[in-house]
Amino acid sequence: MFNHSLRRMGAAILSLALALSLTAVPAAAITGPQQIQAVYSDIKVMLDGEFLVLTDANGKTVEPFSLNGTTYLPVRAVAGALGLKADWNAETHTVVLTSGGEQTTATTENPAKGRNITIGITADYADIKVTLDGKPLALTDANGNNVEPFAVEGTTYLPIRAISNALGLEVGWDGEYHVVTLSTEPFVITQDEAKIFVQGMLDKLYLGKHNPDFLELVGKTAEESETDHL
Repeated sequence: MFNHSLRRMGAAILSLALALSLTAVPAAAITGPQQIQAVYSDIKVMLDGEFLVLTDANGKTVEPFSLNGTTYLPVRAVAGALGLKADWNAETHTVVLTSGGEQTTATTENPAKGRNITIGITADYADIKVTLDGKPLALTDANGNNVEPFAVEGTTYLPIRAISNALGLEVGWDGEYHVVTLSTEPFVITQDEAKIFVQGMLDKLYLGKHNPDFLELVGKTAEESETDHL
């Protein structure tokens, strides 16, 4: 198990690898159901060094997906990981977030394998808004352009950049392993260290390999790393 400082590093370490593909294309002013081609590529989400178990209000697993090169995350699951209570106001089509709650999104060291498939799904555009403690959140991409949430089977999705900007999170992306990293605190690390950490962590958890450079970076022995793997 990572200690607190290592969790912070794990959450923010990929920020140097943030790709332009995270920049959302402004959504057109459309309403009603629209058919979209969602690309599922086993995307995992990490917050402050721990992988999130993404579920909807009924406990059903939901997965991030890409649309036109932009990755979309389920709003409720991310909010639940931050201890934000999420409600739905059907009359105003508003996702109502309230601070001061308990963390409702579980974490895991061994995330389940997601799908690798491109399928047509229905996205419901209904002029969805998001508020936090009664105040509307500005939903914008990296360039400050407005983006529009949509719902898939009752779950509201937003681009990574819009969620991170609205909730004050640092965001990173590892395109090789399809891992989104979110961090509640900024962290500075070199690109070489980021590469060593990501490769070392995945090798440790999934292959039982323990790279000496990785062990030195995280301050662990091979025995401690093997315990994590097991």
